[in-house]
Amino acid sequence: MNESELDNKKAEILRHISTAGAGFRNPISRIFGVLPSIRKTISEFLPEDAVCMERLSVIEQSSYELLRSLRNYMEYTRLNADLAENHVQKIELNGFIQEFFTSAAELLQEQGYTLSCQTQRSLILCDTDPEKLSLILLNLLSNACIYTLEDKHIEILTAAQDDNYQISIRDHGYGMNEFCLAHVFDPYFSYDPVSGDSAGAGIGMTVVKQLCEQIEGTCTIESTPGAGTTVTLTFPVRNMRDISPALPLQTYLTPYRTGNMSDFIVFLKSIRAICK
Repeated sequence: MNESELDNKKAEILRHISTAGAGFRNPISRIFGVLPSIRKTISEFLPEDAVCMERLSVIEQSSYELLRSLRNYMEYTRLNADLAENHVQKIELNGFIQEFFTSAAELLQEQGYTLSCQTQRSLILCDTDPEKLSLILLNLLSNACIYTLEDKHIEILTAAQDDNYQISIRDHGYGMNEFCLAHVFDPYFSYDPVSGDSAGAGIGMTVVKQLCEQIEGTCTIESTPGAGTTVTLTFPVRNMRDISPALPLQTYLTPYRTGNMSDFIVFLKSIRAICK
């Protein structure tokens, strides 16, 4: 296959991704469009019908889960077709992480989750792809919330040493046994620690691993059944350096709230507690 044919093939795959995405997003968007009016009608005419409200919440929750799966499938397709190009920007890592998880904490608070984020005081300037980093973090945060236990507390820690930057996300949930740890990055592997059945599409952690590799990072997992899981991301940041607080920091910050906010809301709204 010559270069022209390869370009045409890639363009065809991108068209398929775009068409498939619209084919799912459009009807789901229409569902979201009518949900508020249905909720209002139930509140006005069936205020004591808790069953109807609960079923409506199931519809909304399932729609968010579909959108989350769709986002991961689309990214998975791009990655495996070698179409996921890096869009590098200069960002300040500690500020980016703090902003990301502060925004997440605000949205998750109403569901009873608490997030503690400990970043270093130093300002670390580097070149990376904030969109890919954000999607990695969204998948890991969603999993941490889904598989946490009653305290619903999640810890985020960062560390910088030499030319490496680490981000750790720790939950206090079900944890994973050796079998799950061995297959957690396999495409379509999914496991519910309560029922033993499939817990979802099984593509999220595969996307996490592939995206980490795309931006030259690694993802490692430490887990103990019944004692929680810690996922650590390590990125070799060649251009990492401390910058003076006197510099205009906003020049280098790329807060997630100004990025693809739809992905942000979709992932956090798709969180479901499997340990009610």
